[in-house]
Amino acid sequence: MPQADVLNFIALLGGIEAETPQILNYYKDIATDLGHQGLFTEWQLVPAVKNQGVYATDPAIVELLGVFYDDEFLSQVTLKELEARSPQWRDTIGHPICYTEDQQDRNAFQLYPAPDADSDPQIFIHGAPFGLDYPRGTIAVIVSDVRVDYPTWIDLPFSLAIMALEFMRDSDHRNENFATVCMKLGSLLMAMVSGE
Repeated sequence: MPQADVLNFIALLGGIEAETPQILNYYKDIATDLGHQGLFTEWQLVPAVKNQGVYATDPAIVELLGVFYDDEFLSQVTLKELEARSPQWRDTIGHPICYTEDQQDRNAFQLYPAPDADSDPQIFIHGAPFGLDYPRGTIAVIVSDVRVDYPTWIDLPFSLAIMALEFMRDSDHRNENFATVCMKLGSLLMAMVSGE
């Protein structure tokens, strides 16, 4: 779903100018909300570096959903739990068993303990980074993201959510009843396609 398709849908259904800065901002906000819902996810491989505990994901991600190390799922823990485990937890080296997210940087996370070895080279002889080709000692993260191109089945719920916001705001075309219908129908369609 290119952005242009959604804007055309809004112009057709809502009978309004769709390429205004306000509607473009709504588009970005709703795309970010979709990222927080975890509806669209991807995984990334991050090479582990010996004695390094802090790692970062791609800046485009919205939320870190899970972390694997050496093909094992790591539990997420809080800083308080790590402090209770060991006051020197940041300096501990070994086989990672858990991770914590950085409170200031949503793209950063820290493994505990920091890996005691570099990961194997990322060479995929069989063509896929998982299974036989999974490099030992590698970090894999599952993230939700904001995409440029969504599947076409989300055009209508996406457009309805934007129209609900546009027709609810104070303007010459404000229509609270239409905005409410758009929001309820958009929410119903999203619940249907997302399996909620």
